Amino acid sequence: MSEFDPSSTDTPTPAVAHVAGGIRGLLSNRLLLALLTVSLLPLAVMGYATYQSAAGAIEQQAQQQLETVNTITAKAVARYFESMEEQLRITADNRMTLEALEAFSDGYGKILADDTLTDDTISQARKDLATYYNGEFATEFEKQTGTNAPTTALLENLPDQAAYLQYLYIRRNENPLGSKELLNAADDGSAYSAAHALYHPIFRSFLKRLGIYDFFLIDAESGTIVYSVYKELDFCTSLKNGSFSGTNFGHVFQEAISGGRRDAVAFADFETYLPSYQAAASFIAAPIYDGRKVRGVAVFQLPIDRMTEIIGETTGMGDTGETYAVAADGLFRSQSRFADELGVESTIINPQVKVDTVAVQTALDEGTAGTAIIADYRGTE
Repeated sequence: MSEFDPSSTDTPTPAVAHVAGGIRGLLSNRLLLALLTVSLLPLAVMGYATYQSAAGAIEQQAQQQLETVNTITAKAVARYFESMEEQLRITADNRMTLEALEAFSDGYGKILADDTLTDDTISQARKDLATYYNGEFATEFEKQTGTNAPTTALLENLPDQAAYLQYLYIRRNENPLGSKELLNAADDGSAYSAAHALYHPIFRSFLKRLGIYDFFLIDAESGTIVYSVYKELDFCTSLKNGSFSGTNFGHVFQEAISGGRRDAVAFADFETYLPSYQAAASFIAAPIYDGRKVRGVAVFQLPIDRMTEIIGETTGMGDTGETYAVAADGLFRSQSRFADELGVESTIINPQVKVDTVAVQTALDEGTAGTAIIADYRGTE
């Protein structure tokens, strides 16, 4: 038996050398691992912190961008309404507007005598007018709404003066549906048509420059719409007791004549309006004074398309971002960019698409503004 002497200077056997090298390698790897662990841990913490900081900065930037777009849009809408209101005040206070109102009101009152109308001629005019109501109008109404218009009731509610003037300016007007404003005056020789020939080209040009849907002059005493540019079925009806007196148009007229202030402007929210084929219609109205007496009301019918154009701007909003307006009833007052996805032609005042999100509830119920991640009206986060 032989023994290994540690003090011996002889070279170890290969087996012993291999074991010693393995121990040194293991110790070396553990040391490297420890060094790597000590080095990578701070790097990982730093990377996570950097990621969190960057993500927070990106989210904050996105929120700030949304808030900026929302503020700019709200101010643009406010400026639009302010400019329309100021233009209406100027129009209602203009002497020419008062003169036009008086001329149209006087002509309306004299139309039966001016055209020496008999019961037979009035009856025939009503029959001819009925062909327009039940023909062109009813066809277009059903096309746009999918429902039938109550034409019989509308015709029966027309007094003789209104029926005859509608016959002259709508039924006998050779311009097609949607272009009745092109007629400067009927050729009946009446005082009404003389006033129409004088003022209509001015008001028609005025309407197109402003980009409003329609312009009306209404007699304060009778509530009769003695003038409109586009001659829809509300032309010459009464907003006190006629077919459309219960609409938002009728309400804004009543508010304007009872306000008691010369510079007051009454506003009616967007609602569906039958003469405009149930399109959403909003009205602003201002009283027309002669001295201290209210003689009538000037009214703008505002276009919903202009509102959607302002509110629905998507520049900088990417593929999914949008700005939209919601009223207290939870219904849209602008067109959603996702109308097709929602399966509707229009979201405006459409009960099929109600917005009841946390954001809308907070804004309407609590009057507060803010930014949050929520499920939107489409159910998308």
